[in-house]
Formats: sequence, C-alpha cells, structure tokens
Amino acid sequence: MPSRSEERVGHARQAGGQDAGISTGTLRPVRWPAADRAWSKRAKELYKAAKESGQSDYYQQTDIARLRFLLDQITYYEGQPQRSAMMLQSITSELSNLLFSEGDRRRVRIELSKTDNSMQDAQIVAIDSYKKDLGM
Repeated sequence: MPSRSEERVGHARQAGGQDAGISTGTLRPVRWPAADRAWSKRAKELYKAAKESGQSDYYQQTDIARLRFLLDQITYYEGQPQRSAMMLQSITSELSNLLFSEGDRRRVRIELSKTDNSMQDAQIVAIDSYKKDLGM
C-alpha cells in the first residue's frame, strides 16, 4: 500500500505530486436511488455506508450503477446454500474497485481527511447565545 502524501519524502514525494500523470475531468452531479427492497440486510448496509463515506465524493453515476449491480450479486451470493469462493473473490475485487477500504483509496492516491468543524462550532455557539439573549 502506498504511503500517504505527507509521509512521502524526497524523490518519492516529488514523483507522486499532484501533476504526476493525472488526467482531469469534471465531476457531474449524481443521484442515489433508494436502496432496493430485495437486497439483503448486508447489501443495504453496504449501500448506506458507500453513500455516506468520503469516497462517494468521487463517484459518478456509473459507479453507483456498478455498486447497485454488485449489491444484487451480494444478495444472490448470501442466499446460496453453498457459497462459491470464486464469487466471493469477485465481490471483494469489485468492492476494491469501488474504493471501499483505506488501502484501496491509497493505491489510487485518494486520501480522506477529517473536516475541521471548529468554525462551524463557533457559529453554532454564537447563534445559541443570540437565541438565549432573545429568550428563545
């Protein structure tokens, strides 16, 4: 697994810079359809997790369609009395392609960071203070 960008030093850091072999395009708005009622409980959990996770910032409609197809396959797989190791490998490979783990994201040089809510928190405190002063 590649190191995070702040962990790289020297030549590795320069070679892995923002302009190192990266083509750009435009992210388009996406629509997340409701979870399919026919999916298994785990498939629904994966869908919700993907929708709420940071990697979804990079998803396009094709990624969501691919995820939905994969969740159909997961539901089918879980319903089988005898499960195929080969199908499980295919499922985990597809999850990896959809950047489900930290290692998957690092391999494609995507790093998710915690957001700084300190400014928002200060605004909330100020609004709460105003409401208190107004007797609300």
